Amino acid sequence: MTIAEAAARCGLPESTLRYWERIGLVNRVRRDASSGHRRYRPEDVATLEALGNLRAVGLSIEDMRAYLASARRGDEAAGEQRELFETHARRLADEVAELELRRRYLDLKVRYWSAREAGDRDKAAAVADELAPIIRRMNPKDKRMITTRVTSPFGFESTAAEVVAGIDLHGRRALVTGAASGIGVETARALASAGAETVIAARDLAAAERIAADIRATTRNPAVSVARLDLLDRGSIDQLVRDLAGPLHILVNNAGVMAVPELSRSPEGHELQFATNHLGHFSLALGLLPALRAAGGARVVSVSSRAHLNSPVVFDDIDFRHRRYDPALAYAQSKTANVLFAVAAARHWSDDGIEVNALHPGAIADSNLSRYYPSAELAALRSSGRYTFKTLAQGAATSVYVATSPRLGGVAGRYFENCQEATPDDPTAAGTDAAGVAAYALDPESAQRLWAVSEQMNQ
Repeated sequence: MTIAEAAARCGLPESTLRYWERIGLVNRVRRDASSGHRRYRPEDVATLEALGNLRAVGLSIEDMRAYLASARRGDEAAGEQRELFETHARRLADEVAELELRRRYLDLKVRYWSAREAGDRDKAAAVADELAPIIRRMNPKDKRMITTRVTSPFGFESTAAEVVAGIDLHGRRALVTGAASGIGVETARALASAGAETVIAARDLAAAERIAADIRATTRNPAVSVARLDLLDRGSIDQLVRDLAGPLHILVNNAGVMAVPELSRSPEGHELQFATNHLGHFSLALGLLPALRAAGGARVVSVSSRAHLNSPVVFDDIDFRHRRYDPALAYAQSKTANVLFAVAAARHWSDDGIEVNALHPGAIADSNLSRYYPSAELAALRSSGRYTFKTLAQGAATSVYVATSPRLGGVAGRYFENCQEATPDDPTAAGTDAAGVAAYALDPESAQRLWAVSEQMNQ
């Protein structure tokens, strides 16, 4: 059986089969002497089918390797396969129930704010009463943050310059993705102003060079450079990792895309917003892990959004292959993934002294992130009163706070907004008030599951 036939039989991409051989998960298949083609024996295909089933239920490479090492055969292996699928079925049932609860919650939030807009406070209060038990179910006590909440003297109106004032970053190196526009520019400017050697990573090198020159001039810090980074191009990510020699003290995963109107996919076939906002940054952070370890105490900042409140990661259909594409929900699940990454990375990298946290920068209209919004729709949002918008300098403040504040020493796996650690989601908060964080975004089991899924999707 050829590699194409084996891949089709197992429902796996040919690239996955080659990757598994390259990392030693399965034995390399010998080439036929006469044809020169790889020839898969029935036992090879059986192994690949088993691994494909394990991959489908979210097992990591390490778990699949352990399964093969156990050398189980016959009824015992069949029994384990059955148990794995039963576990997967229970997990999906739980997800369906959670999504239905979330749908009810969002419907009530719409009704609450509609009543508030209409000035009907009695109706709003009645809806809030309906919301209360749902919020308790979505935020059980054992899932809330159990450590001391981190607070600061900064808030909604604080700027990045105010947050970093008095902090010395000389001798440290920072890399900010998407720093050629929007809040990324002000994040890089603040870090450079404190003395950090700052790398502006962006797709558009010409734009990045212009920003770097401006930051060098305004901060009088000559150590501001640029690097090309396209989060949808694995070659670009790998090249940046190869080019970055020495320790990296601060990594700000800031780049992103929002509300792509039509369903689009990465070269590997994954939904574009999830691939850009999460998978690209996941690959970059793993590639830069040696540099982060070499810093002897690094910080990774994962820029998320309050939009995460609108959807968990839908593990059964991340790529919108079986459900109708919704730009807002696609963005929302990618932003939940940004938080879950911080939760999982905090556990994986704690022994390396790497602190990883996530944040919501605020609602910012004057940003390239909103480029897919029609101008009329954006103008309506500005005038609706639903949001109190921040300036770019204010929007960068929480990123800079999480990246540099001494108050966050030893703090990891948490979510911040307005330069404060967020409290559990409060549906009645709006405007300058914090929006809170969803329990599912801080769930350690979901975080670890996403880690394993992300490893597989990045193969």
